[in-house]
Amino acid sequence: MRTLIELGNSNCPWCLNAMVDDLRASPHVFGVRSNAAYGCLEVDHDLDDPADVVVIIRDDLRGSIQASNGEVTMIELHPHPSAECPVAPK
Repeated sequence: MRTLIELGNSNCPWCLNAMVDDLRASPHVFGVRSNAAYGCLEVDHDLDDPADVVVIIRDDLRGSIQASNGEVTMIELHPHPSAECPVAPK
């Protein structure tokens, strides 16, 4: 089964890399392709429920925002299965 996951504002490259590594280490996952520029992840797996893929990545996926005082803060994201991934603008 292929599940497309919209990642939202995942602007933390080391978090994204850790999440992809965790997915690839799962015995239920056969392939992972990420496109951070468009906030999309494609996961080939044998899980019955696409939401189970989200459970694997939820703890690793983060974003960051810059506060008005210039401090960078990590934020939780809420990834979810999507019908299609965003595409590059034409």
